Amino acid sequence: MTKLGLVTHPLIDNWVSFKLPGQVQLRIGKVEFGQGIGTAIARIAAEELDVDPVRIDIIAGDTHLTPNEGFTAGSMSIELCGASIRGAASAARRLLAGAATVPPEAIVDGSFMIGGTCTGETYWTIAPKVDLRLPIADWASPKSANHYRLIGADGGGIDLRAALMGAAYIHDMMWPGLLHARVVRNADFTARLGKIGHLVLPPGVQLVHDGAFVGIIAPREDQAVLFAQRIAERIVWLVADDTRPDPLRQIAQAAALHQMDNVEEVGGSGCQLTVVASRDFIAHASISPSCSIALWEDDHLTVWSHSQGVFSLRGALAALFAIEETRIRVIHARSSGCYGHNGADDAAADAAMLARTVPGQPVRLLWTRAQELTCPPLGPAMRTRIVAHLDDAGMMKSMHAQIVSGSHGRRPGSAGINLLAGYLREDRVTQDIVTDPPSAVGGGADRNALTGYAIENISAAKEIVTAPQLRTSSLRSLGAHVNITAIESMMDEAAAVADMDPIAYRLLHLTDPRCRAVIERVAKMASWPRANCGIGYAQYKNKAAYCAVIAQIELAVQVQVTQVWCAVDAGLAIDPDGIINQIEGGIIQSISWTLKESAPLANGVPVAENWDDYPILCFDEIPEVSVELIDCPDEPSLGVGEASVGPAAAAVTNAIAATVGVRVASMPITRDKIVGALIGEG
Repeated sequence: MTKLGLVTHPLIDNWVSFKLPGQVQLRIGKVEFGQGIGTAIARIAAEELDVDPVRIDIIAGDTHLTPNEGFTAGSMSIELCGASIRGAASAARRLLAGAATVPPEAIVDGSFMIGGTCTGETYWTIAPKVDLRLPIADWASPKSANHYRLIGADGGGIDLRAALMGAAYIHDMMWPGLLHARVVRNADFTARLGKIGHLVLPPGVQLVHDGAFVGIIAPREDQAVLFAQRIAERIVWLVADDTRPDPLRQIAQAAALHQMDNVEEVGGSGCQLTVVASRDFIAHASISPSCSIALWEDDHLTVWSHSQGVFSLRGALAALFAIEETRIRVIHARSSGCYGHNGADDAAADAAMLARTVPGQPVRLLWTRAQELTCPPLGPAMRTRIVAHLDDAGMMKSMHAQIVSGSHGRRPGSAGINLLAGYLREDRVTQDIVTDPPSAVGGGADRNALTGYAIENISAAKEIVTAPQLRTSSLRSLGAHVNITAIESMMDEAAAVADMDPIAYRLLHLTDPRCRAVIERVAKMASWPRANCGIGYAQYKNKAAYCAVIAQIELAVQVQVTQVWCAVDAGLAIDPDGIINQIEGGIIQSISWTLKESAPLANGVPVAENWDDYPILCFDEIPEVSVELIDCPDEPSLGVGEASVGPAAAAVTNAIAATVGVRVASMPITRDKIVGALIGEG
């Protein structure tokens, strides 16, 4: 998996070309959804080619034009795509400089120089004479870190203007003849369509229904909205009775949580400690609802989607419509922030289902706010139980994790079709086998469950619990959010037993100097020890960025996080500002999950209609956040997009315990839960 792009596309011109005068065109399989990957990849290419970054033009996530690099997920874009572009760009520089008979270092903004004077040759005059269909591995010659000019420097994003002017997103894509569509559905995707009451539609407005799949197509968007509402008022749904098991209760009562009681103590006659951390089901809650545009022409389908995996979506659509993948083109288009398997792929299937009824006409499908909160897969509820044994001196001798969770890995194409439209149509697709990402790719429910602390005996086991009426899948950091919270809660509890400062206790259990460095840096940033504060630390997936967070809280009507300090080691920092943006975003989202977010369920299905039903952290609740990078230019770049989520949740949880004197690790941590813990309930 780690070499997918280069294995399938090993040649220089698979990634880099000079066909447009004055521009360098990159083709990449990783896509932009707010994490700044475009800026970072452009900077890598510009560095290796010695051109101004403004010359870089990126084509990303197009099944007809770009390499297949799998999903843009797991904080791996810089590690994988960045390495591919570095190799391809450096190989192109070496080949073209050789053809121009100048040393590779004699290039200034794409022009070849001799003695400080331009030879009159550039990449764009030489490239047509050179065969770039050569293996990257034979020609790659990346620069050493001490020769970098652009990498590690401050600078703005390459796409900020388009984003700020409202022209960057799929929702803004309009052209003549575009039709508008809405779908009408029950939040319970197992519901069947009973009947649709009579409704007279004006000319040009079309009702489409296939089994329980119901949609409206109209020339104008206001018509699509109006008649979708009227159809919704006239539909009778056939839903299951109210005797289905509660998915939250299934997880809370899973027998596996009680199988740890007889774990043998390891070393000494010290004590055994137990900590349990959990969370409810949570939604992606993207600010902009999912959107897609689809066009059927001559039995070929083109789909514009903000999917994280355009090639996997293409495969799922091919299976859904029983056609060859070669007849489908999926083109990535940006939307608002994406944090995993949200509604993008489902909306793409919706658009394709509707567009099939009007061949030759593009159809733009937009979900409602209620659909965005209830129809995509949820982030699974989880419960992680940590049992640890301390020796006579209070040092950690063993740590065992037992995890019960919904599935974190049901993306289209990787776990069957898994597109909502397929479950709804008359010849409906059978529900796919429920899976969870294996440890080889970082794990799912068990992500970060095997602690990186120097403890001689560690283990983790997971049990995946399913509810047939509820879809769960990947959401930012997967199981690491809860697992790191549980582990870091345990470290604080053990430090208390050992009568030690929590940071000093952690440092005694760390041998990697990079682990120690981020903890020592954040402690200095926050002037530790500090009242009403807690710390959280982890290396994401035990192989990505190192991150330590200290959070300070105030107790009022609810818990308020007032200040956060964070230290990060992401290896070679390509775009420091972009890294800080990602770390800050992860911290803020994690605070929201930890204190506020819980998807309300009725009869086991999501029922949130709006932000009142599903509150998230508001602007006036965002703390002051300070982030410092520990740049390691001689180390490989490490993924950061999800690295701060677990440490931030742990820091807030530990700050609450330090402030109120009792541990509450059932997220969201509300006032009622804290009061209940103080009076001995729950």
